[in-house]
Amino acid sequence: MKRLYYIIPLISFLFFSCNREDFKVFEVEDVWGSETAQLDILVSNFQKNKFWEVVVQDGHNKSAHYGFLNINEASSADFMTDFSPLYSSFSKTNFQLRAFNRSAIINFPKESKFAKMSQDAVYIDTTFALNKIVKDTLFFLGTLKKSTLKLIPSSNEKYNALKQHKIKETKASMDKIFEMPRYFFRIHKGAQSFEISRDTVLKTINFYYEENDKVITKFVQYYYDADGLVFLDPVRINGTVFDKIKVKSVGTSSAEFQDNIRITNEAEPLVYDQVIARSFNNNVHGSGWGSRDGFSTRQQTGIGDVYNIREYLMVSIFPVFINEDNPPVIHGLFGFVLLNGGISPGIEFPLVEFTDEGLLTFTVYHMDSYYGPDIQIKKSKEFLRPMFYNEKGFYVLQRNNEMVLVDARDALTWIHLRPIYLSYDQ
Repeated sequence: MKRLYYIIPLISFLFFSCNREDFKVFEVEDVWGSETAQLDILVSNFQKNKFWEVVVQDGHNKSAHYGFLNINEASSADFMTDFSPLYSSFSKTNFQLRAFNRSAIINFPKESKFAKMSQDAVYIDTTFALNKIVKDTLFFLGTLKKSTLKLIPSSNEKYNALKQHKIKETKASMDKIFEMPRYFFRIHKGAQSFEISRDTVLKTINFYYEENDKVITKFVQYYYDADGLVFLDPVRINGTVFDKIKVKSVGTSSAEFQDNIRITNEAEPLVYDQVIARSFNNNVHGSGWGSRDGFSTRQQTGIGDVYNIREYLMVSIFPVFINEDNPPVIHGLFGFVLLNGGISPGIEFPLVEFTDEGLLTFTVYHMDSYYGPDIQIKKSKEFLRPMFYNEKGFYVLQRNNEMVLVDARDALTWIHLRPIYLSYDQ
């Protein structure tokens, strides 16, 4: 019997119990008269300060980036930003304050350092229209890409701290924390504790907590300034507030911060949503999950040398795959998907079950004894099998548009999975 397999990534993926807060958009207030009058207001306020902190928010994914302007003359300044290491040191950027299209604007010319950063970021404007002024802070709206810019009066002391690469130090400390070996993290303040994770692409710290018997995910944008990690908007959960965290010390499994804040590395989640966990097994034949990186630890991806399998594409897990037994047995499929869309030899058919605690377990049911000519398939399976069929099972988590299986024994190993679909002809 010949089977032709087709693996189809599924683009759509449901989000459960997520409450991503919308970024506040400031409405343009047409109260300043002509564009010339608006420009006079912008220039007069801008000239009050030599030093400005910059907070710019991406118009697409809403990630926030910090920067600093030290004004040298009417149209140039020393500029740096935490957007990437390429722009983390001070160097000259040009800018213009002028009237345009009935608004007062700040524009960063094409060859300026800010414009080059904008080009790399893709969804950050180079021209911003003045929107409002609140307590000497200037708020702008991007004219094309819906990004936002905020200029906050600052000081020579902050400028000097940034010149000493304080942001780099804070980033290194935060990276060290989130490179701790176990999957789970908790942030503690006083008697309150919350589970957290970090997304370095969207630049969010994600808080997980229970509210009305539901697990809520709160996505909070952050950026780095001269002395810590700053939340774009203060985080308020159950009466506890986080606005900035300043690192004091980092150990092997915990870190201490100012204001009686700690982050710890944990072997189990603080909150666990069994509804999401059990949605992993959706009882649809052929609907499954795939991972290019396979099983991973903090320091290693592709455990079991799966990248060395010829024509390897991904590790796949199908919770429901009905075999041709009589009577039929409902079981799953565990195998390697190849570049041509087929499943490699050495397919395994585990029984897929959940414990009362909502842990996902795989039990050996049937294994294909033929591994084909690629000896690496057999070697990889022999390495992965004790991990896959571990006696305790896996926590099943939803993280953005992925499912994550975390080894429930010690949370030292996990696999990130995306939806795929398998069909076959006989």
